Order: sequence, then C-alpha cells, then structure tokens
Amino acid sequence: MHRSALGCALALVLTAASPAHADEPLIGTLRKVTGLWSESEEGEIRRKIAQAREQIDTAIVLGNAFLANNQPTEARFDVFAEAGAGLDERAASGAGTIGAVFAVRSERCDLLQAGLSIRGDLRSKDPNATGGAQQWLQICLSGGLGLDTLMELDAPGLTLFPLVLRESALVLARPRLTGPRASIDEDYSDIGYGFDVEGARYLWAKDRGIGFAGFTADQRYRWRHWYGGESAKVEISGSVWFVRLLRTRGELALADRFIDILAFGFHGIQADNGAAIVNAWPVRFYGIGLFGTDRVLVDADLGVGGTGTVGSETNGPGVHEMITIGTSGLPDVTIAVAHVALHSGDVRRSLSVSYDRTVDTNILADVITEDRFTISGQFTDATWIAHGAAFVSRAHYFIDEGLGAEERVAGATFTGSYALPQQLSLGLTLEGVLGISARDPMLDGHALPRGLRAFATLSTTRTLWKL
Repeated sequence: MHRSALGCALALVLTAASPAHADEPLIGTLRKVTGLWSESEEGEIRRKIAQAREQIDTAIVLGNAFLANNQPTEARFDVFAEAGAGLDERAASGAGTIGAVFAVRSERCDLLQAGLSIRGDLRSKDPNATGGAQQWLQICLSGGLGLDTLMELDAPGLTLFPLVLRESALVLARPRLTGPRASIDEDYSDIGYGFDVEGARYLWAKDRGIGFAGFTADQRYRWRHWYGGESAKVEISGSVWFVRLLRTRGELALADRFIDILAFGFHGIQADNGAAIVNAWPVRFYGIGLFGTDRVLVDADLGVGGTGTVGSETNGPGVHEMITIGTSGLPDVTIAVAHVALHSGDVRRSLSVSYDRTVDTNILADVITEDRFTISGQFTDATWIAHGAAFVSRAHYFIDEGLGAEERVAGATFTGSYALPQQLSLGLTLEGVLGISARDPMLDGHALPRGLRAFATLSTTRTLWKL
C-alpha cells in the first residue's frame, strides 16, 4: 500500500506537465526503472492520477471564479511598535509590543491578512510576568462566487458562498476588566480556526439584497496561562441564520442594516463537567433607520437561551474528529435573551444606549446570566480618536448543581489617541469597575475583579512596502 501511494505521487509529479497521451509510456517506464509498484497496480495509480487532475482543475476553476468577484486593490506590509506604562489594579505596570502585518486589500475587505505581534510585560504585582504573543491569518472572499464566471450564466447580483476563513493563536492574553462577566481574570493561551459562509446572496440593487443559509463557527483549544499547562479545553462557538435581508450603507454610516429570520447561536466549553449554551431568535433586527435617516439606528432582538448540548465534526485528509459538549453538574438554566439599542450619529461622532440580557459560559464551565445597561460614544477627526462607555451590570453565576452567587457592578472605559508628528501617536486607556453590592467570596477566581487600570502609550506604524 505504501509503495503504491509513493508510486502514485511520483508518477503524478513527473506527469503533471505532460499531455494525457504521454502518461502510459512514462508511467510504464517509471515502473520498470524504480520498481516501486507492480504492473497489476498500474491501473489503480492511473485512476488516482486522473482523480487528482480533476481536483486540481476544479480548484483552478473555483479560484478564478472567486477572484473574479474579489479583485485586489492594494498590497502592503506594515510594521508597528508600542511602549507604555501605567497602573494595573493599584500596581505599577509596563509593556512593549512590536509586530508586523501583511495585507492584500479589496473594496469590501482584506482578501488576505497575516500578522504577528510580540509583547513584553512588567508588573510589580506579578514579578513572573514576561509577556505574550499573537498571530493571525484571515482570508476574506466576501464577494463570493459569481455564477456568470462559474457557469457562464446571465445572473447579475447572484453570488454563491461569500466566505471568510480565519486562524489565530494567543499566548498569555488578558481579558479586560470591563468585558462580559463571563470572562475570568487570568492569563490564557489558545489556538483556533473558524469561518463565516453564506449559501447564496442576491442583490436586486447595489445596496439591497437577501442572503440564504448563513453559518459562523469557531473552534478553539484553550489553556489557562501557558500552552500545555494543563489539558486543553475545547471551545466551540457560532451562529446560524436561515434568511437575511440586508442593506449596505455608505462609509460614514454607523452600521449596515440586516434582518435575520430564524437564527440560532451556540457556545460550549469541554471541561471536566462541561457547559453548553444554545440561543434561538425568531427574528433579529440590526441597524434599522428611523425618521428617514441613516443617522438614527435601532437594534432589537428577543429570543430564548439556556443550557443544552452542542457538537462539532471535523473532516479532512486523515482527520475525523467528533466533539460533543453537554452540560453536566449544573442546573438547567433557561432565560429570555435580548439586545435593544439606539444609535445616533455617524462613524465620526456618535452616541449609543443599549440593554443586553445574555446567558453564556466560561473556561471554567460556569453558566453566567447578565443584564447590562450601557451608554457609549465616540469622536474621531484627523487628530483625535476617542471612545468611551459606562455600564451597570447584574450577573448571576451558576458554579455547581446547588452553588450560585450574584454580583452587581458598575464600570467605565475610555480609549483615546492623539496624532503626533513623525507618524507617532500618543494613546490613553482607562478602565475601571466598582461594586454596587458586596462581593460573594464564592466568586473569587470565577468573576472578573474590581479595580482600575490606566495605561499611557506611545506608538507608531510604518509602511515598508506598498503596491
């Protein structure tokens, strides 16, 4: 079997550039010279070569069809560096980051983006802190396959399989204090991959259309602290919608509009006990314009979510992996989930008010329900960039079958930058969380801490190559 496979590979490589009628004498000559396969195995090798050629031809046709709808406009290679210092929960902290990004851009998104950054940390509260790293790769073919290119059909506006593929790895990343309460306050490392795909999209106008069968999925392998520090936990997340009505707006608009009909979401952590969350929405509304303008937008969705079971199946050359994550050791939790928001302004100046009711899980396989009210705003011009938000949150943690606790907190966050000469930028990051009620000791190690982080940075980005 191994000799046959090796012979097939050798024959395919040496005949790939040869015309089909030349295969027979060349394969026969190779068999006699190398002795890697017998005359009786020759027919099987020819069949495998024909299959490989068909797959290569199909890949070339599909690649050309994708590129026809996703034309590159620019390629560039950038490097960046940042150094900063500040306070981290009443302790002195410093960090330095260097990295690089290569991108091939199109009108819709980056067709290809690959990046790497390395971070060094200094923390007086944690003398063992060393830093971390991040790597990412994304391929965006949001234009999909054009049927006029693929099948020579006159079908303007109809595309198949708009697609985004991604992969990333993190080493010793840290959650934000003001993040969702399903995060935990410790460094973590992970590696994973994912994709977004639609079955079909039809645009009856330049900015309006309908999509069918959208699916988003990510699978990650997570470690607390360093890679290999313990057995990796498998994390699966994603969403499905069956019909999407969409409208794209101009570059200055806060958001595009879309309406999802019959949507589902899922998130699971495979731990010792395991936890899985499933959400369902009959309809979701995002970016609905009010008063005949794109400057006042509304989001609204109402659904149901709770504990359940999620699964993932991976198939590939020599790989078949089936993962099923159920909820065990926890009570059954079912709640109404919601997102309601009002936005005013554009990407330069805006103000938003929102309410979110969610149910989620974390790397410890806890189940967390949260109600959060948020007010946020942003300001951008040629010199200044500023984003700020304040929130009030009530969260309930289900840690074990008969064990739970509640916390109430308020918080605020601000990020800003000011452009300096010589392609430099001065930045400031502030985030703080304080308790509205006393914290249950049961939440130590499970919930994000309360405290303040303040960090000032000096950064620069340089383009080394551009086409």
